[in-house]
Amino acid sequence: MTGPHARPLENGPLPHPPHGTAGASSPFEAAFEHLPLPCALTQGGRTVAVNTAWCRLAGQTPGEALAGPLDESGLAQRHRLQVRTQALPSDGAALRLVCLVGTDTVPAATNGAHPPGLDPEVRVRLELHDEIEKLARVGAWTNIDGQDEVVWSEGLREIARWPRERRLDFHSARSGLHPDDRDAWLAARETMDGQALEHRWIDGDGNTRWFRTRMGRCQVLGRPDTAFGIVQDISAERAVREQLRAQLDLLNQTAQHVPGLMYQARGLPDGGTEITFMSSSARRLLELAPHESETDARTVFSRVHPQDLPTLLADMARCARDVIPWRNRYRVRLPSGAERWFRFEAAPSPQPDGAVLWHGYIADVTEDRRARQRLERQQRLLDAVRSIQSLYISAGHKSGVFARLLAEIGQVIGPQAAFLADLGESGPGAASSAIDGALLGTDPAGGRLRIDDPAIRDQLQRGHCVILSAEHAGHRGVHGYLRGDAPLVLIPLRAQQALAGILGLQHERPDEVVEQLAFLEPMTNAASQMLLARQAASAQAATLYQLAQTSEQLDTQRRALQITLDSMGQGLAKIEADGRVSFYNRRMLELLNVPESLMASYPTHAEVSAYLAQRGDFGTNFEFVDLLARDYVSSAGTGSAPSIYLRQTQAGHYLEVGTRELPEGGAVRTITDVSSYVRSQQELALERQRLATLNSSLERMVKERTGSLERTLRDMEAIAYSIAHDLRAPLRSVNGFASVLIDDEQANLSPAGVQTLARIVNASRRMGQMLTEMLDVLAVVRADLVDGEVDVAALARDIDEQLGMRAAGVALTIDTMPVARGDEKLIKQALRNLMDNAWKYARERTPPSVHVGFDEAQGAYFVRDNGVGFDMARSAKLFGLFQRLHTDASIPGLGIGLAITSRIVERHGGQVWAVSAAGEGATFWVRLPMPV
Repeated sequence: MTGPHARPLENGPLPHPPHGTAGASSPFEAAFEHLPLPCALTQGGRTVAVNTAWCRLAGQTPGEALAGPLDESGLAQRHRLQVRTQALPSDGAALRLVCLVGTDTVPAATNGAHPPGLDPEVRVRLELHDEIEKLARVGAWTNIDGQDEVVWSEGLREIARWPRERRLDFHSARSGLHPDDRDAWLAARETMDGQALEHRWIDGDGNTRWFRTRMGRCQVLGRPDTAFGIVQDISAERAVREQLRAQLDLLNQTAQHVPGLMYQARGLPDGGTEITFMSSSARRLLELAPHESETDARTVFSRVHPQDLPTLLADMARCARDVIPWRNRYRVRLPSGAERWFRFEAAPSPQPDGAVLWHGYIADVTEDRRARQRLERQQRLLDAVRSIQSLYISAGHKSGVFARLLAEIGQVIGPQAAFLADLGESGPGAASSAIDGALLGTDPAGGRLRIDDPAIRDQLQRGHCVILSAEHAGHRGVHGYLRGDAPLVLIPLRAQQALAGILGLQHERPDEVVEQLAFLEPMTNAASQMLLARQAASAQAATLYQLAQTSEQLDTQRRALQITLDSMGQGLAKIEADGRVSFYNRRMLELLNVPESLMASYPTHAEVSAYLAQRGDFGTNFEFVDLLARDYVSSAGTGSAPSIYLRQTQAGHYLEVGTRELPEGGAVRTITDVSSYVRSQQELALERQRLATLNSSLERMVKERTGSLERTLRDMEAIAYSIAHDLRAPLRSVNGFASVLIDDEQANLSPAGVQTLARIVNASRRMGQMLTEMLDVLAVVRADLVDGEVDVAALARDIDEQLGMRAAGVALTIDTMPVARGDEKLIKQALRNLMDNAWKYARERTPPSVHVGFDEAQGAYFVRDNGVGFDMARSAKLFGLFQRLHTDASIPGLGIGLAITSRIVERHGGQVWAVSAAGEGATFWVRLPMPV
């Protein structure tokens, strides 16, 4: 374009280019110049041509229009026109044709200028609107669909710090958006749903401000669809909110150290509730999902148990009405399914608008409640225990007390059936290895509990509970007192370190019963004490009964004794510590020849002596009394009496007087008529001579019998030697000749003859083996024990090397075992017999397994195999000589190894036994002395 309204194009002439009015070179240029619509042509953002209508509308000369920016948006706004653009084909930079078309709509106020000729009232309103926007820190923008221009209000330019003279297109209108918020703003611009968006804006001064924007779309009369945005400067609000958020964060940090959650809520006049603050612990306590809000009151109320929600709402209403603190506990159901107890506390504060402001605290008190319930439950249990103990003391018939005790236990456990077994009342014929006792508190009464299982007995005696299935013999034994086939829990009741009784509880879930035992401990302890008291009362009653019988027997015996003492030929009297005679018999009166009236008056010994002396019984000068006792008798018994002395009576009889001092004081006096003493002495001398002769004969007989025993022992040794040497030679001959006949004469013998010779060979060989093993038994019995510490594990490993068990494929396990005490050689022989025996009976298994170890509970060593086993009903023959439990000829042995093992263990003072079942292997146990 070469006219005065155009400048040269950067890339040559346009196709059909327009020209200015001066010297237009083509009809197209003339048409462009004289178009009534203001038109302009731009290339690469630079104005390259304008027509006369454009210059007239802009109030510029063609040179001014071409020199400055096009500013079509500002021009269109000032003159209430719309911008129409059209891209033109070009070989170089893009060409754009801009036209301004008319519109009937009211123009927006831009750049602080309103159209001339505007109605004064409208102008006032528009200017007032501008001032209101500035004062309110709000603004607006509009954009017509299809146009690049964005129109800002005066208020928006004010808060955005944007120059009025700058034209705004999409790029410039968005250039102040903060990079981090740009995507969110563009997404909201795309949806145009009127939702509030808070974002940052970098204003013309370089400061970052916070805007709240709502964007929408509308149709204005005379215009197509128009997008608009309402923008509010919320920087000050945001600063306050940030400050408030910091305060809330501080409050939250404080609230995190509180066990519960803190909150603030408003009870609205219309009955609704809004939560204005709640500490972050709400998410944990209320189990809020990510999409659930802490400040949504519906979330909190939805957690309250449906049955407690009406009470909670009523309590809130009452406290708000009466302005009193609210404090109560309610159940809460959490999304996880857990049911908890929460304590709600709050203080209401009425507000001027009719609302109620609540400041409150919520805490999980489930554990406190459970602890309190446990304490209350424990207290009820203790009250029941005290009640039962008082009832036991006052009740005459104790069986009702035990029924009450079982009823109280049933309140806690809820068993199908329950009983107490008093082990202090064992039935007739009860074995010491069995649990046996009378059942108490059952219907019908009079039953018994009996358990013969030693394992269960040991567990109960150690204080461990036992659970019996319906198949157990102990369960079946009390089946008549149970209900159904539920398991039976046996709880030991111990008192004074002993098993006093057993509490039986039948329950479908026995594990729950075991879990409740700690809680039931006061009740079980009371049951133990009452059983102990019952046993003591029974023992006391038995003792009293026995004492009554004993007293009656003693009375009878006393009368019989008096009769016996009165019929004795020896006088008897008891002198107390004060010297009085408290007892005498009839013979005493006869020998002393004193009246009974004197003795019946409980005289002193001095009084009796004075009576006898006055009568002359001791002679004139006490010559009738032995010399060693004259001082005692002459002093009327005030000195120390000889233990024995003789005195003579006036009738010529001799009396022997004996005195035995008593530890508690006093003495027992005996008087015996020994008149025939001389004759007795003579006869005694003769008797002594006869006894000496008899003693000599006895010594000779002892010597003869000792010699006979020694000869017998030598004969036994000779027999043993004959067994070892002399008897074996004929056996070898028989075996050899029979074998020769089979080998050399088999063709000349009948099959029956060959079979008979073979049986002779086998029998002689077996007899030789039996003789050898008999000698082994004899050697074990006669061997001298060499005491010492024995490493049993080392012996087992040595035996394995000798027998080659592992080399033969035996799965041998040797545990670490404590050392024993005894003869190492004999103990090794016993262990070898057991290990060889285990291998022998397990050799058909794949693989054969042998386990050697020690059991702490049994306190014994064991050798266990996975062999054929045996029936325990035949175990009595297990350790006998030449006793075999298996008739299978494929298993070698004569039954002597276990007999030797048994003799070795017995010689060590130990014990050996076996446990097995047919087809399930066997375990041999050996208990030996242990080092101290």
